[in-house]
Amino acid sequence: MAVVRLEMPPHWKTPRPKGLRLFSGIKATLFQMLCAASFGQSTLDDIWNTCNSGEGSEMAFKATITNMAARTGTTNIVGGLLLATTAVFLSTDPPINSINWLAPFPYVCLFFSFAFALGGLFEGTIQVVVLSSLRMDYFLKDLTKSRARLCCVLFLVSWPMLAIGLSTIVFAAGIFIAALLSVNKIFVASAAALFALQFTIGVIKIWSFDGHLWILKNFLPNPAAKQSPS
Repeated sequence: MAVVRLEMPPHWKTPRPKGLRLFSGIKATLFQMLCAASFGQSTLDDIWNTCNSGEGSEMAFKATITNMAARTGTTNIVGGLLLATTAVFLSTDPPINSINWLAPFPYVCLFFSFAFALGGLFEGTIQVVVLSSLRMDYFLKDLTKSRARLCCVLFLVSWPMLAIGLSTIVFAAGIFIAALLSVNKIFVASAAALFALQFTIGVIKIWSFDGHLWILKNFLPNPAAKQSPS
């Protein structure tokens, strides 16, 4: 028997450019980033096809949710390690005087890193419990029945990863600033070199994994949209 696939609702699709290209590009990029952080894809096509794959859709959906729960569990482990690390830095004096992460600005960065890690770990723990009992019909009919509810779900699902990522970035910024404020030129040069290295790696990752460059496409003019219908 042929499987009848339902068409994806409009609010599941990436927002189309309307008005100013900048604002519409930002909106589309944020939506795609939430999709990528939640389901590992820049669109919701895969999860929609999974939910409409016929008789085995419930099992396929359950497998997808199980993988998401496992990924969240891994994120929680990283968050726990980061939480312990920031707690040590916040409560320990520097072993040498050349670098001082207890200075006001680096200490604030470490504090926010601790807060993000704690929040991400807390939300991630709740998420693992919720995902283990999530049903496909409830996901389709209630949690994602409107654009606002869908975006809220995507944000909650992606928040543990985003929080741990923010915590890592802020933590690195605090240590980097502490190194720049050092009177020892070796620490200053090392911090600058490490920053340049990480920035280069980040650019390479974006270029390598973003094969379709969907982030840039959100801000570039669409030639097809200018063509008049035949």
